Amino acid sequence: MQEEVSGARFATLENEVKHVASDVTDIKGSIKTTEKAMASIDTSIALLAKSVEQNKTLGPRIHNLETKVSKIELKIAAYAGGVAAIVFVFNKFDKIAAFFG
Repeated sequence: MQEEVSGARFATLENEVKHVASDVTDIKGSIKTTEKAMASIDTSIALLAKSVEQNKTLGPRIHNLETKVSKIELKIAAYAGGVAAIVFVFNKFDKIAAFFG
């Protein structure tokens, strides 16, 4: 049994097919955009992983530098304390001499 399709109904179906085809085209465009975004994310993750690896190698070097700086700071503090003591002695020499003399 064959059914006849009226002209109006055929036009409606044809219009719906055009809309579906347009939607499929939009979906394909969205898929391409999503694929590009995912590729960009993959690249970013790879760069981030590389940075993390570099930071791991820098960690011990930074620790060594911090240790050296701490030692230098201690020496500076000791020298500054020594200089302060010498200046104090020179400024108060007459009182120190009177105390012991």
